[in-house]
Amino acid sequence: MAYPVIELSQNCDVSCFVCTEDLHGSTYCCLDCDIYLHESCVGLPLQIRHPSHSEHCLTLSRSRRSDLYRCNGCSKSSGKSFIYCCDDCMFTLDIACAVSTLPPPEGHWEEETIQHFAHDHRLTFFNMDRAIKIMCRLCEQPISGPTYGCGGCFFLLHESCVQLPREIPQHPFHNYGHAVILVTDTKEVFLCKACKQYHQFAYRCDGCALNLGVQCAVSTLPLQDQQKEDSQTIQHIFHSHKLTYFCLEMDNDIQCKACDLNISGEIYGCLECIFFLHKSCAELPQVMVHPLHPHPLYLEAKPLQCRCCYRNSLGFVYSCHNCRPFGLDVECTQKTLSAFKEGLPAEIHHTLHPHALALHNFAGPGFVLCKVCQHPLQGLGYSCPYPGEFFELHILCAELPLELEHPCHPKHPLTLLPAASNGRSFNCGACHRESKGCAFFCAECQFYLDASCAAQKLTFKHQLHEHSLTYFQRTKYLQCNRCSNNCNMDLYRCVECNFNLHHDCAPLPPSVKHELHFHLLLLCDRVVDEFYKEQYCDLCETPRNPEHGVYYCEECNCAAHIDCAIPKVESKGGKEAVQNPLLDELNEEITRLEVNVEEMKRKLEALKRKRAKMSSLSLIFEVGGTKHRASEMELPVYPSEKTLKALLDMQRQEDLPHRSHA
Repeated sequence: MAYPVIELSQNCDVSCFVCTEDLHGSTYCCLDCDIYLHESCVGLPLQIRHPSHSEHCLTLSRSRRSDLYRCNGCSKSSGKSFIYCCDDCMFTLDIACAVSTLPPPEGHWEEETIQHFAHDHRLTFFNMDRAIKIMCRLCEQPISGPTYGCGGCFFLLHESCVQLPREIPQHPFHNYGHAVILVTDTKEVFLCKACKQYHQFAYRCDGCALNLGVQCAVSTLPLQDQQKEDSQTIQHIFHSHKLTYFCLEMDNDIQCKACDLNISGEIYGCLECIFFLHKSCAELPQVMVHPLHPHPLYLEAKPLQCRCCYRNSLGFVYSCHNCRPFGLDVECTQKTLSAFKEGLPAEIHHTLHPHALALHNFAGPGFVLCKVCQHPLQGLGYSCPYPGEFFELHILCAELPLELEHPCHPKHPLTLLPAASNGRSFNCGACHRESKGCAFFCAECQFYLDASCAAQKLTFKHQLHEHSLTYFQRTKYLQCNRCSNNCNMDLYRCVECNFNLHHDCAPLPPSVKHELHFHLLLLCDRVVDEFYKEQYCDLCETPRNPEHGVYYCEECNCAAHIDCAIPKVESKGGKEAVQNPLLDELNEEITRLEVNVEEMKRKLEALKRKRAKMSSLSLIFEVGGTKHRASEMELPVYPSEKTLKALLDMQRQEDLPHRSHA
């Protein structure tokens, strides 16, 4: 079966039906079944012979959620994705682990192999075109890009990790004149002195029993050259030595002592003690007045449960000397202060709940659902502080009015209804999907609008429709007005007119080149420059609506109206019309095909006439003992075998009475 290829926007959050990995850009799909596939997943073989399980072939099959199988390559659960498995041996590989570690076909190319000190077998070069779940044994980051590995043992290393030095003569964290050597042990793990985590590989000094994780050791090597006599230093209240200013570019697992987040960028640190602070954390005030608490808060270095996110903090906290249980960790302190500066209130009253709701930082895995939209909460939101009262809201959902005039239903105002206590659902009139949260309702039209769709903004004005269109990631039971296929994902829609366009069918080009800008401008649904209150088009230098689509260059932070970015020409009526290169190309292709179709029709008619003429000259048959040409009978212009047989049968029926009489 051939699947059409569509272009998904960057806003669309969809997974491949086969491997469950994220999809972006060019995607194979079945719009009727709402199935989307990577190009590499379309042609997967039904059976493979993998070096990790040479005894039997592995068969492509669908995993069930009830299965307890885990991938033997990455040890992750397969969920509902497809897998390669051997049922006899209960051996399972997910798609990415299986395909990416297959050896090339014989004679395809000469394998490049190396011998690494940490593995018995030779490692073969792979080039992973996307990240897989298997981790690099050295740096413990997902495998992607150029890789060396043993497919049979699933021992994989990034090419950059293979090239790491076996020995570092002098490391800034070990200034005793000893070298640290890269080691590994299958029976032992090493506790890193910098990040306090266990690792399978480490740079080790046996004489001092010092272990440094690979990332911690390699990423901090440049700090040695940055420490000079004239380096900027500060004295911090929570460390006895002076802290030197550094700039750290590489990722690592070393945490800031204040906020517990990994260090990067501008930092202050003591190399001798491996004590580091972000520059912003080093400059925190010792006393502050915070809108979440009436008393002054004092910066302290002690473990405490944060009252904003309810996590136990091991870094610095702001605590109240009068209300000892009250404390805020550094991350929540900085997040909430930034929100207050933007005008966000510390406390709100909402009509759907009797108690005041306090600002809260939802830092967990996203299990808490908003009471209005029923979507997971992440980051700042509002929560009821009373014990046992589980009422939480997104900031945007909390700001929704009780009555709303919305472009999805411009006829009448919509009234906010609370979620049904019995869990009863409704169908949203905008996206046609089932929802169980709060709804905006029009009693006269029996029109429901869920909170997520109510928060959607008009995206941009499109030349194919008179009204502005809104972007929807998912809908149900809609048809694209351009291609007439099902239109249930990644689309632009006018609810009032039921006008729908796939992102891929919208004739706006995904990128344009403008004479006033050096780089390509990419089509984006929304771009907001947080530095400015007013948003401007960088081409015409007039204000633009930040909720409307633009053409954007991320490198130069250049945003432009769609009408400004696409070239314009004078129409026949004298008014300016948008000239769309992609639309022009499609029109030319349609015209060319229409000409070809007409030419094919003429050729087909000529061939039919020729066939009829040849048949009439050569076809001779006998009726009642007399030979006839086909042309002597009143045959159709284009006689077929079925038609001739019917005529002969009719002729035989007419001859029967004559023969009986004789």
